[in-house]
Amino acid sequence: MNIEKAKQNLLEAKEVFDSLKIKFWLAHGTLLGAIRSKDFISTDNDIDISIISDSWLPNICDHFIEKGFKCGSTDRYGRPAKFKLKKRKLHIDVIYEYYIQPEDIFIYLSKHPHFEEDVILAKHYREENFMTFLGEQFRIPSDPEELLKHKYGDGWKIHLTRKGFKTERKWHRVSFKKHLEWLNDNDNSL
Repeated sequence: MNIEKAKQNLLEAKEVFDSLKIKFWLAHGTLLGAIRSKDFISTDNDIDISIISDSWLPNICDHFIEKGFKCGSTDRYGRPAKFKLKKRKLHIDVIYEYYIQPEDIFIYLSKHPHFEEDVILAKHYREENFMTFLGEQFRIPSDPEELLKHKYGDGWKIHLTRKGFKTERKWHRVSFKKHLEWLNDNDNSL
């Protein structure tokens, strides 16, 4: 990944989110790099951020297109799952996190929704938590070290090349079908 282009893209995307008053969090590999080395992971291939599904706007791509991004969205299971921004031949995955009240968790609608790493405890999004990254304040989950350990395992602090990277997959304790049933029964906002 071209680090300079990644910085430009993330800072320009932040401007758009801030203008729309949409809260977003650094996520996945971007969060890992920010916490572990205060920079992007050079072997990563994208930027990852998360927003809460309540922030979904039907025309959200229009705001990014005005700023020169290409934008496309992905639906899964009949709901918005993420949208992808592309500029300077580098993309940003913006992932929608859905709240599941009975379990007090957030899930994202991934291709492999049976993995436990797709589940984030709600406590990580309850408090406002920021860090300086790229000279700007970015929202990060509360207790990011705990979250990174959950997602990447005990060795999350060790930098591995993409070729050497392998995460321990854990099966989630409640079926994804149950989560979707709960969302469909209790969320009429989309």
